[in-house]
Amino acid sequence: MLYLTSKEIAWIFVILIVIVVVGYVAGIVAAIRSRSFAASDAGRREEEQRLNDGWRIAFIQTGARPATGRIVVALLVGPIIVLFLIGALDLTANQSTSYLPGILMVGSLVAGVLLYLAGGLIVRRQRAGWTTVPARCTDQEIRRMIVVSENAAKREAWLCRIVCEFDHAGHSYRMTPIVHRKFARVTECDFPSEQEAGDFLRARVSSAGHCQVRVDPTNPLEGELC
Repeated sequence: MLYLTSKEIAWIFVILIVIVVVGYVAGIVAAIRSRSFAASDAGRREEEQRLNDGWRIAFIQTGARPATGRIVVALLVGPIIVLFLIGALDLTANQSTSYLPGILMVGSLVAGVLLYLAGGLIVRRQRAGWTTVPARCTDQEIRRMIVVSENAAKREAWLCRIVCEFDHAGHSYRMTPIVHRKFARVTECDFPSEQEAGDFLRARVSSAGHCQVRVDPTNPLEGELC
């Protein structure tokens, strides 16, 4: 039977800290590179290919940039995880009666919860000024996907994509709105079954294609199905 001493467990935490730091730095570098390539034709083609891979309906680009608040929230995730692991490492390695490891671990957990809530509030606040307009759904697609979770487990999921046409401020627009969104999610949320995805669409889009979309008045190509 495998038995790990406190010293071995401490090294495991050290390795986890290194992995998180490396992944965090790599994520920042990738984000900076993607922003610098966004203006190039090659970067746009690569992004379009990623968004449309396997889809019959092509995604209509919105040109929207992520809110600064959401970027700050994303940048804080890495340090919070590192602080939690440092607290666990100190508790394991030193076996001391100090309150510091517990403070770091509990504080990190509380900060993580607050960060999640802050991310959701930022998304909701960003959409608070959006306008609801009547639209007509001209096409829709439900696609099966295999989602890989953080623990490498695979699950079946279903995503929707629809095309809506509407008039706003004297102009006609054609967009692919977000169909299903959850509290703190900025991107499309999946469904556990095709039946549930279909029921969701049928509840919001009439048989004649009539529906409502909530759009950003400053960028009507960005919006969501009501």
